[in-house]
Amino acid sequence: MLPFANLSGDPAEEYFSDGLTEEMIGQLARLAPDRLGVIARTTAMHYKGSHKDIAQVGRELGLDYVLEGSVRREGGQVRISAQLIQVSDQTHLWSKTYDAELRHILKLQSEVAQAVARQIEIAVPRTGKRRTGAVDPEAHDAYLKGLYHLSRFNPSELEKAAECFRRAIQRGPGYAQAHAKLALVHSLAGYFGYAAPSEAFPKAEAAAKALELDDGLADAHFALGLVHWFHTWDLSAAERDIERAVELSPNDPTGHFGRAVFLASMKEDHPAAAVEVSLARELDPLSILIRVSEGWILYFARQFDRLIVHARETIELDENCVQAYNHLGLAHIAIGAPGRAIAALGEADRRFGDPISLAWLAMACGEAGEPEKARAVLRRMQETAASGYMPSLCLSWVHIGLREHEAALDLIQKAYDEHDPVVLWLRVFPIFDPLRGEPRYEQMVARLNLPPKAR
Repeated sequence: MLPFANLSGDPAEEYFSDGLTEEMIGQLARLAPDRLGVIARTTAMHYKGSHKDIAQVGRELGLDYVLEGSVRREGGQVRISAQLIQVSDQTHLWSKTYDAELRHILKLQSEVAQAVARQIEIAVPRTGKRRTGAVDPEAHDAYLKGLYHLSRFNPSELEKAAECFRRAIQRGPGYAQAHAKLALVHSLAGYFGYAAPSEAFPKAEAAAKALELDDGLADAHFALGLVHWFHTWDLSAAERDIERAVELSPNDPTGHFGRAVFLASMKEDHPAAAVEVSLARELDPLSILIRVSEGWILYFARQFDRLIVHARETIELDENCVQAYNHLGLAHIAIGAPGRAIAALGEADRRFGDPISLAWLAMACGEAGEPEKARAVLRRMQETAASGYMPSLCLSWVHIGLREHEAALDLIQKAYDEHDPVVLWLRVFPIFDPLRGEPRYEQMVARLNLPPKAR
């Protein structure tokens, strides 16, 4: 499916057409996942405004059919025009224009999706249908704005996304998808150190109650899985919920790459993780988030040379991908090339200044035998800690680089007490290698009660 064109004439309405594109992809992906594969949002949006013809798009993505269309919103009404094209000979199989009140937009999307399925002779089972009742237009609008900000993934955009999802919930308390996305935002903020775990994860847990509204919503199961994983550290429940998300929506790459990272980091089952992330990539070939997941799996598997190549390729695709610079830096630390690590992590700090990149930059300086530079970065981090939130685990990495193991262990213990989710990576993170064998370190790993390693 290609992005719906915005026919409103107002660039500020792009979030609406982009959001409808994402929702339509979701509708199609849920219809008959065993027979109908659908390219996910990130890859679809790559072709927004593209002048490539249908044949070229089909070849690049391996598609049999392309759905394209447009959307126009005016007042309380919406018009969706859609057409289905067969890639092999570019035959126009079907086209139709739909008009409806905005409050019936979900029903309208379902009608379009089922019409497409009929054209390609796919029967729609009852399990493929989802709730399509009326939705408050203002709540739906806020939800689409939230999707837009979430897709731009960085600290400030996550805050904007959270505010949009909260507005959607205020207008429509029963809006299960908004609850699920809000839980996801809070979990991401807590995991990446943008907010204190004690602040972020209780909010995520509250929002994950979307399952009480719709227990068949894959997004809600995935959000609850992250809460169990990162907040309560109930790894069995986390795996169960992520598995359920994949079962409910096998055409959604989110569940697959979430399961891949879980398998690689919690079970050290790298072959199974590679299979899952490959499935995610097939569904969303151009997703940077999936590439980032692949990078972490390579790091956990200690395939550092492959990670360096992978990180450089990711930067070529998106020069603003902070995780790619971090992967490049971590891989060079691991192979004993701290000077190159400093260059990569210095770029991450210059572009983003996030606490994790800053910590690994200081660690690389220590590894390079430049303790004064490491301590200068550490002072910056301590200033941030004095006025805001700085994860204790980040401070510990600086001391690892400086060979100050007791100080590092004290901070890891503090991070454990603060329930920082990254503590769960103690067993698998190569960055902790200098501490392995230390009794205090091994005791903390044992207390995590991690699943047995895969054989």
